[in-house]
Amino acid sequence: MTNRNRLTQNFVSLIPDTVDELKAALKDEVDSLVPENGHLIMNFNLPIDWVPVVVFEKTLKIVARISHRVFVGLPLCTLRL
Repeated sequence: MTNRNRLTQNFVSLIPDTVDELKAALKDEVDSLVPENGHLIMNFNLPIDWVPVVVFEKTLKIVARISHRVFVGLPLCTLRL
């Protein structure tokens, strides 16, 4: 049986892990936008609570984390090199 078939058959059972990892990844990626001092820098005449973000990079990180969780599972997917 191929990995694709196994993944398709177990798709429903992977949803809770996927949602859990998505929540954690979003929290980490959004929290990383706020500097340690908690003050946002004003750029390009944006209001103080707006921060420029490269969405592609953030999306790539989030998708990679979810993929690791699905294919490797806990706790290995949490290892950061």
